[in-house]
Amino acid sequence: MCKERYEIPPGFKIVGKGVVGIPPIHVGIREEKLVCTYTKPCHGTFVILVDSPEDIEQVRKNGKPVQ
Repeated sequence: MCKERYEIPPGFKIVGKGVVGIPPIHVGIREEKLVCTYTKPCHGTFVILVDSPEDIEQVRKNGKPVQ
């Protein structure tokens, strides 16, 4: 469970790649890692952890906090 959760818009960049999805797109921050989902066609959805302080800062600055 992530204590910090944010809504980000489609196209928001994480590790330089635009996020694709149907809004609202939620990401979380846990133990200073960004937690998000990635759906690979024909393979399903995966939870990924991204260790990127720069992206975490951008999410905190530009994301919309959710409860």
